[in-house]
Amino acid sequence: MAPSNNHLPPQVIKLTMQHFIKAKMIFFYTQFPSTRSIQQYFPDVEHPSDIEQIAKIFEASRIFFYARIEQTARTIFGLSPRAHYSVITIPTHFNLYKTLHYYFDPLRSTEPSEEFQLKVTQSTREYFIALQNGVDASEIESRVTRALKQIEEDPPEWLQSRDFMEFVHPEGDPPSR
Repeated sequence: MAPSNNHLPPQVIKLTMQHFIKAKMIFFYTQFPSTRSIQQYFPDVEHPSDIEQIAKIFEASRIFFYARIEQTARTIFGLSPRAHYSVITIPTHFNLYKTLHYYFDPLRSTEPSEEFQLKVTQSTREYFIALQNGVDASEIESRVTRALKQIEEDPPEWLQSRDFMEFVHPEGDPPSR
């Protein structure tokens, strides 16, 4: 008697560009998804090695995010090292924000949440404060990580769907929410 589908071990799948795009878009909302969250956001991905590959996409995204934030904070610090952190804001028309938006939504299909703009501003402030206080690089990253985790949110339902690409409109109208 053949085993039922419920008892078969998870199969390795070939991750597609859609998985990559989805992971980057989810980064707008959550930067530190747990294994359980990844399984929830990617219902077609079950095998541990595939989940690990998606986790690596988030890790690479964090590295990119931190590098851009650090670059901006160092520029601000170089121009005005004694400024108060509260004057730092990163509006959506700034190059940093646009760069991050295009990186995390390569199809340019949606606008990031207001919380993402807050994350960008808060992270830049944390880096700036750390630079003012002479904090070392590992501590800076730790501070930014804590700040980001306080602002994390669940991705919208349409983005968690197996068929999320049906809601994505490249260079067009954002998905209805």
